[in-house]
Amino acid sequence: MKILLVNCYYAPDFVGGAEKCTELLAETLAKKGHTVKVFCLSHAQETKVGAVEVYRADPGRFDVEARITVSGSFVTRFKNKLVEISNRAVGRQLARVIEEFSPDIVHCHNLYGLSSICWKICRKKGVRVVQTCHDFWMFNGYSHPGGNPIFRAIHRAVYRKRSRFVDFVTAPSDFALAHVRTFGYFPRAAFRAVQNGILMDADAIQNAIADKLKRENAKLTFLFVGALEEIKGIRQLLTAFRALSAPHTLLICGKGSLAPLVEEAAREDARIRYLGVLQGEAIEQVYRQADVCVVPSGGLETFGLVVIEALKNGCDVIGNARGGVGEILARLGVGRPIEPEKEGALRAALENIDRAAIRDDAGKIYPAILEYNIDRSTELYLAVYREVLAHSEK
Repeated sequence: MKILLVNCYYAPDFVGGAEKCTELLAETLAKKGHTVKVFCLSHAQETKVGAVEVYRADPGRFDVEARITVSGSFVTRFKNKLVEISNRAVGRQLARVIEEFSPDIVHCHNLYGLSSICWKICRKKGVRVVQTCHDFWMFNGYSHPGGNPIFRAIHRAVYRKRSRFVDFVTAPSDFALAHVRTFGYFPRAAFRAVQNGILMDADAIQNAIADKLKRENAKLTFLFVGALEEIKGIRQLLTAFRALSAPHTLLICGKGSLAPLVEEAAREDARIRYLGVLQGEAIEQVYRQADVCVVPSGGLETFGLVVIEALKNGCDVIGNARGGVGEILARLGVGRPIEPEKEGALRAALENIDRAAIRDDAGKIYPAILEYNIDRSTELYLAVYREVLAHSEK
């Protein structure tokens, strides 16, 4: 099968979980013998990453650097918002790629900067479209609550109209899929939850769990991995952790607008260590070092890739009881679900978790965690592709 994956960014540009999910899906599809190409915005320069060819499109009037770094003047950010409604420069390039590559299916992911014109171009070229909703940006034009109501209305009107060109919609959790359906988009599409997957090694997982089961020290190492933004709950975590009297450690990995706040907290409290942005083996080592991963997002996550990474490395998890994070914890029967908006809930969870509770959860992780293996996720996507193509032949 010839598959074109479309996402705003692609490796080595990692802005969020969608980039990692897209890369893992592309590489796994290629390993299974499919011909895969990626279409994304130009930022990094690589035209081939691993076994996958990458077309990095000229973004036209869209400022990629400002979008990735959440920077730029008001004028730059306003212009980006307008371009995200309909990026015609991207549309022309996508049309050429489709003509040259002639894919059987186009699988769209995040469309920041690319815009919904991608759906329209695919329909014009007679190619079926699968859309995965990793977040809710496309439904309001913002990745956070608020925003200009006039712009939000225009964005929704354009995206809702063009959504009729999409054949199949997936989301990484039942919660996310149900929420997607409330917006009234995709009138002609079928819907299905397809969980994200990551690379897994059964022996490595069991070794990590065995290591956690052997630990006896009452001093715990907590870990936060993610964007250092208000919506991710990092401010609340710092407040709750600094209120603890126990000599635990808090490791923080990530970047964002609240990095100065994290750096200040680390200077004032020796128990807090800010490690910046880590990838690959470096972040794996931190997961193995940690006892408990804390995911205190105030917003409702559509999934929780950090949760899967943490569990794969034998960590316990404190996370939002609702949304995609809560869904994973409930499905696997592990972790400490909380309601982070409730005063004192996060601090209580940090105070009450102990070595015995961590060992109890560690013993439940394997083999249940294998449900989130990238091989399984890829097979589920392939089933969607085949269903779409079979329907188009009728």
